[in-house]
Amino acid sequence: MDLNSKIVIIGAGVFGLTTAKQLALDGHQNITVIDRHMPPVPDGSSSDISRVIRFDYADTNYCSLAYDAYRKWSEDPKYKGIFYPTHYIVAGSRSTTDKSWTDKTIAQLDKRHLPYTRLPDAAATKGRFPILTGELAQPNFEGYLNKSGGWADANKAIKQLRDECLELGISFIAGPAGTIVGFDSDSQGVIRAVQTVGGTPIFGDHFVLAAGAWASGLVPTYNSTLSTAQALGFLRLTESEMVKYKDLPIYMNYATGWFNFPPHQDTNMLKFAVHGWGYTRAPSKGDNNAIKSNISVPPAVSRERKNFVPVDAEQRLRAGLREMLPELADRAFERVALCWYTDTPTGDFIMDYHPDYKNLFVGGGGSGHAFKFLPVLGEQMIHAMKKTLPSHLAEKWRFHTEYEHRKDTFVGDGSRGGPARRELDASEKAELDGNERYYPYEMKPSPFTFDPRADTLLILRNPNAEEHEAHGDAEPEYAYVESDEAGLAETKARRDSPMTLDNDQSYPRGSLEAGNTTQVEFRVSSRHLSLASPVFRAMLESKFKESQPNNQGLYEIQATEWDAEALVILLDIIHGHHRDVPKRISVETLSHIAIIVDYYGCHEIMELVFTAWMTYRGDSEDFVKEDPLRWLFISWVFRQELLFAVATKMLLLYDNGKCVVDLPIPQPILDKIDDQRQYVLNTLFGHLYSFQQDLLEGKAGCSETCASMLLGSLMKQMRASGLSASRPDVVFEGWRVEDARNKILGLTAPPWRVPGRSTDHPCTLNKALSPRVNRVFEHARGLQLKDFEGSPSVMFQSMGY
Repeated sequence: MDLNSKIVIIGAGVFGLTTAKQLALDGHQNITVIDRHMPPVPDGSSSDISRVIRFDYADTNYCSLAYDAYRKWSEDPKYKGIFYPTHYIVAGSRSTTDKSWTDKTIAQLDKRHLPYTRLPDAAATKGRFPILTGELAQPNFEGYLNKSGGWADANKAIKQLRDECLELGISFIAGPAGTIVGFDSDSQGVIRAVQTVGGTPIFGDHFVLAAGAWASGLVPTYNSTLSTAQALGFLRLTESEMVKYKDLPIYMNYATGWFNFPPHQDTNMLKFAVHGWGYTRAPSKGDNNAIKSNISVPPAVSRERKNFVPVDAEQRLRAGLREMLPELADRAFERVALCWYTDTPTGDFIMDYHPDYKNLFVGGGGSGHAFKFLPVLGEQMIHAMKKTLPSHLAEKWRFHTEYEHRKDTFVGDGSRGGPARRELDASEKAELDGNERYYPYEMKPSPFTFDPRADTLLILRNPNAEEHEAHGDAEPEYAYVESDEAGLAETKARRDSPMTLDNDQSYPRGSLEAGNTTQVEFRVSSRHLSLASPVFRAMLESKFKESQPNNQGLYEIQATEWDAEALVILLDIIHGHHRDVPKRISVETLSHIAIIVDYYGCHEIMELVFTAWMTYRGDSEDFVKEDPLRWLFISWVFRQELLFAVATKMLLLYDNGKCVVDLPIPQPILDKIDDQRQYVLNTLFGHLYSFQQDLLEGKAGCSETCASMLLGSLMKQMRASGLSASRPDVVFEGWRVEDARNKILGLTAPPWRVPGRSTDHPCTLNKALSPRVNRVFEHARGLQLKDFEGSPSVMFQSMGY
């Protein structure tokens, strides 16, 4: 591939990001990664608090490659605080008929002289680890202990990998503009562009499909992959329990698929899961499934993992706890979730070109065991793309089309156990898709009663109304939300009619089609509404029509186009139904709630719940970066000073000024962010052009030869980046501040030596420009919420650099 060709990578998980990074390291200049969210993608299989790092494989190729990856995890300083070494126990029930997976794995360890300890029975295992109080795998226990195992904080690893990609100049497109719905190809099987939910095509020369479990809905897979859901469980431990279980090993019963992690210090969570045959979910209306032969897809709506697993999955999670730590088996879970695998018939990865498209490379088929290869995966992907893999790996990871008409092909690699794979039933699918509790009108007739002594009828007309799509004139480098007009940003949400602001606008919410006139009725308490909201109180206690009972003796309040899920959550909070309020909430839903809260002025009643939701979020810079516009709006509504500063800083650094805003954010805030962005860009590029002028005038560089070398390299690279030789009068539109910094600090000069010297000359463009750039970024801070108190027309004083 030409180093200047445009490469578009679909998917920001471990396959996509490692490929992007390796391509950039190999010199490719034009790489774009697209996904529904900035990584870590909340519902992607590469995201979570932990992933097992092991090299225990029955297959010789994976054993060798995993050991190479383990060495990097354990020895590279950059993984400190991400990788945690711990003991790893593999256990199961001994087979009496053939050689077990454990036997084959031990043979591979012996072949490489890697240490392990046989565990002949459960008693010996518990003798080594007294913390294991259960009966362990029974009957016919067999197992071994590997002291060289460990686990990685997956979210931290992906964030680090994402930031490495950004530093290498890789572009990201997220939100609707980064959500793929298909490909635009010609009759020869050459893809021209990616089609997106946002409507703006993303053109490229080469494409890499690394979309995990969602990939099978985009291209034919010829029965070579199957999207399956696996159960996860989490228990919150007390501080004393964190001490008690601190030496808990990773324990995997390969006969049932159940395994656990040591306690997670940052969250006080004990995580456990089932690596089994899993569950499938047949495609339904609203799913992005262009391939009719595809039999299973994850939910299409981009959100955090739903707090749901099937009943039998929860039973298996508890059975594993009972086998290992019975004292915890009956405790209420903090949360549960389904993680979506991309299974292949034999558990082997796919790294090959798609048979139907000449310029589409497929990377995936992780089958639940790919994450551990993160430090070495990118190199293998690039070898496969360039067709330089060893022949045995090329054969193992090729795109298999021979499975197309075969049944019962998904036999795995021998490491999975437990019940057979099954399809989610209708009620399970509805709950997973979010269509049960928070779309109550689908589950029971309207009206829905929040108070048995209700005296008020709240009528929501045209719930979940969707707006028409719109697009900017140019392809955005980073997209957050979209709308049908850029001028929707007003000074207050209550100035406009209520509107739904859904980040996934192409997908219907619940069973309500966009724009229909369905109405939903809620029986609520006027006393609760009046105490919570001055707007409701004014309606009910004034001479407005809402204060007069209807022919049923009920007060009647009308609302239009609110997001139904958000309204139900808010009404639960107002009526004190705290057990029904979700413990975790997506940023999309929270922004819908914020609009309603601001409209009705019920901020005070939300304070405790909002604080509780935020405790699950972790470091604000990490989660705000995924959707800074929504977090800006949320922080403004709920008056969160720190969150507001972080959100405005993220927009200052990562926005390119082309985002279309459909959130009712005060326009002066948006204007000030753009003013500051332009000021920082002008200052950064001003330093660049000043340095160029200093080189021309002999004021920079340690000698005339040095200045000439640096000047020539600088001007050549500036021209390649589309920058004119002299500073232009116009502002630097379309640039992101972070991209400008990376571009300037990435300028290089070829090494050269002064005649008679044995070492390269020490002067470089980076050394000269770094102090100037760093001084700018010392002052590139977010805005302060207090400066926008009262009238939103208040403007900031210009920042000085």
